[in-house]
Amino acid sequence: MFGYITINKSELSGPEYERFHGYYCGLCRVLKKKYDRRGQALLNYDMAFLVILLTSLYECGAQSIQVRCVPNGGRRHEALVNEMTEYAADMNLALAYHKCMDNWEDEHSRSQRLLARLLESRYEEIRDRYPRQCRAMERELAALSRLEHGLKAEAESCRGECWKRRAEKQLRTAPKAGDADIDSAANCFGRLTAEIFAVREDEWRELLWDIGFSLGKFVYLLDAYDDLEKDRKRGSFNPLLSVAGRPDFDEFCHQMLVMTMADCSKKFEMLPLLEETGILRNVIYSGVWTKYELIRGRRKNGRPRRSR
Repeated sequence: MFGYITINKSELSGPEYERFHGYYCGLCRVLKKKYDRRGQALLNYDMAFLVILLTSLYECGAQSIQVRCVPNGGRRHEALVNEMTEYAADMNLALAYHKCMDNWEDEHSRSQRLLARLLESRYEEIRDRYPRQCRAMERELAALSRLEHGLKAEAESCRGECWKRRAEKQLRTAPKAGDADIDSAANCFGRLTAEIFAVREDEWRELLWDIGFSLGKFVYLLDAYDDLEKDRKRGSFNPLLSVAGRPDFDEFCHQMLVMTMADCSKKFEMLPLLEETGILRNVIYSGVWTKYELIRGRRKNGRPRRSR
């Protein structure tokens, strides 16, 4: 995933922030323990949110341990770990493996191909433990790749006209076609994330699946919004290029994101959560929008996206 599902620190109490930081540090520690420093470097906020959500729902509790690390100045601080931390660490690495492969296929990045090879054996171990989740990653990313390459090939079929200009032409002649392409692409990533969130085959599977689906769509759409100008310059696929010529483009994207998170919050409120609810609501109702406002402000001021 892409690190968009995080907190708004200014609206968390001190104890809530320390708890969030504890879960985040716990995930970092487990990644390092299971997958050495390469795994630790792949840590992202999205998976920390998943740990907290599943811990709260299944009332797993968490073991508190004291750790030291360089990012925290070498001082001792609390890390919180449990079975959900182990699960999220595995999903974190599996997603990172697929992202490296995607970067290799799209950009021919040798460094990403090398990292993918280093992670491959670990991914195969995770695939053995969680075949459903890994099959979903492979299936949905393959579907997304076919969709992306199909749209790009169709656009490039117009001789003497680059594919992104063809996308703008399609917008003028068939304004609704772009919307369908955006939704199809976002749904692929939504289904992938949904299978990760639905950790168990139990009474909560459907709600967790729906929450994961909405969050996955939100992440995909926000990432596309964030990457738009970079992709336009590189001639890379971006589903939002098909609607980028709209005079109300920014508002159009905002409304898509709002509707997606509205679906997510509706299902979230149906879960019987008692613990860490302040942190979880902070992420869903504030944290994700803090990231959005940063991206929208950067686009408005013409600043490029920082590489990650």
